[in-house]
Amino acid sequence: MQKRKKILLVNDRYFTSEFMINQLEWLSRYNLDFFTFSDRPDDSQENFQKRMLGMEVHGPSEELAPPGLINIIKDINILVVHFTVIPSSVIFAAKNLEFIGILRGGWENIDLQAANSRKIPVSNSPGRSADAVADFTIGLMICESKNIVRSSIALRNGLWGKQYINSNYCYNLKGQTVGLIGFGQVGSKVAKKLSGFEVNILVYDSFVPKEIIINAGCQPVELDYLLQNSDFVSLHYRYSEETKNILGSREISLMKSTAYLINTAREGLVDSRALYRALKNRKIGGAALDVFNVEPLSSNSPFLQLENITLTPHLAGHSLNPMITPFEILGKEIDRFLKNEPLKFVKNENDI
Repeated sequence: MQKRKKILLVNDRYFTSEFMINQLEWLSRYNLDFFTFSDRPDDSQENFQKRMLGMEVHGPSEELAPPGLINIIKDINILVVHFTVIPSSVIFAAKNLEFIGILRGGWENIDLQAANSRKIPVSNSPGRSADAVADFTIGLMICESKNIVRSSIALRNGLWGKQYINSNYCYNLKGQTVGLIGFGQVGSKVAKKLSGFEVNILVYDSFVPKEIIINAGCQPVELDYLLQNSDFVSLHYRYSEETKNILGSREISLMKSTAYLINTAREGLVDSRALYRALKNRKIGGAALDVFNVEPLSSNSPFLQLENITLTPHLAGHSLNPMITPFEILGKEIDRFLKNEPLKFVKNENDI
């Protein structure tokens, strides 16, 4: 009889052990033994965000493995994690490890080089919240340009306001030019969802072949051209040393004085001080931000004093769907692994 395999589900502040087991229990038909491990489920949002951003920039060496994980990992065959860091010390301690699955679109929390050296496949869950973030991005474009949030706040304060800071450039989306910086899982969905609005779409993405952008009905361009010609500039890059502050003072100065900047990706993609100065001095039309360098946003943040900005508390990826979707994506990948079928989402050290 075939030896039973052991699968370890590592929960954190987002997924409970019970939820993870419920989503993947259908895999028990392969005679799997399920085990669970908790990685700081009570961690604060601020500390969690700090750890996550650190790993996205510096990789799994940014922090130590959770205490106790090395002891339980020794006999595990399949490891499933969310944001938990899996450095080389864990991978080399897991003598029987055959597969690592990640319940997110990124893979920066895994030491891919160590996993590759042991020929352990590592698969992620691409696009798990892409629809949610794409919907939210377009929602922010409309909210900021059409004064939806500002007018709602004014009405609650007894003001029947008709004139706002952008009244001289409050246009419909039709005929406008949207510039997408990044054309991955989210950026490409934003483009597809915007097609019904009859906009022109420019795309800058140094990692995506131009043919893919053209086939999606968009125009591949250089970053400066995109900034100079877009009415909306929307960020969809991953955050790394290469993309850090991709929009600095010089880049922001290239934008139209009536253009809106939308950021539902990562705060570190934009020089926050430069953006604040541009908004305060009306060098650009407005902005909508869902991500910040410190979360929750400080009550002393200068952005709170601006009229030409819409702020939301890192909500873009939040909906019921992204809670279940990664388990569907990764569950099928584990199913393929257990059937010895080709894997779809394997990462290697060249992706670092």
